[in-house]
Amino acid sequence: MTQAKTQEKVQEIVKDLKSKYPKFRITEPRKAILTYMIDTDRHPTAEEIYQYLKQDFKSISLATIYNSLHFLVEAGYLYELTQAGSGTRYDFVGDRHYHMICKRCGRVDDFYYHDIHVINQAAMAQTGYQIQQTKIELYGLCPQCQQDLAAQERDA
Repeated sequence: MTQAKTQEKVQEIVKDLKSKYPKFRITEPRKAILTYMIDTDRHPTAEEIYQYLKQDFKSISLATIYNSLHFLVEAGYLYELTQAGSGTRYDFVGDRHYHMICKRCGRVDDFYYHDIHVINQAAMAQTGYQIQQTKIELYGLCPQCQQDLAAQERDA
């Protein structure tokens, strides 16, 4: 996404947040967190975001990062990806995508599949739920871990 498009998206979200949560202050560090999350294709932890932003915001605290991330998850702008062993990672809810998660190293990759309505329709028919959000996480071994395990087996 271009810098102009990112800033446009940030302003759109800030406007929405101000209308829905008038008492929540949208500070420059919070805008920076949102900007970082929109721009990154990684799935960072709060600590990784903190390390990145403290260069520009000397007084930012890890607590500010956690509080802002929690708020943005609750507001529906971020996904929280929690996995034992690798902590909580975050992802911007910008385009419809799903996640592949390595059970060995915790790596997270996006994958795109636009025919998800078949799963949603089956779920609604079986349960009577009205689907409001679909979040899919598939677990397996990433290509690097597959190579590492194959090398270990050869060397054993």
